[in-house]
Amino acid sequence: MQCRNNSTKQVVGGDIRLTSEALKTAFSEGLMDSGANVIDLGMTGTEEIYFATSHLKADGGIGSNRKPQPDGLQWHETDQRRTKTNIGI
Repeated sequence: MQCRNNSTKQVVGGDIRLTSEALKTAFSEGLMDSGANVIDLGMTGTEEIYFATSHLKADGGIGSNRKPQPDGLQWHETDQRRTKTNIGI
């Protein structure tokens, strides 16, 4: 993910858990504060994050992480390889 000087396009989404909207909003605000353009997919699953990141030619995507934590974030980055990072909360 790039910041400030070179703006990036990031896709975000959340699942049905009560904490997902707050996590998604806070993360989106941080991305926008760093200069990124954010596309909010609303309530969605991980598969849609992967699809939208690729289809919209975004630089990355983040969605809710299903397990093993009660909630968390799952980062998907596209730089010619598919990577995934889980951040448990």
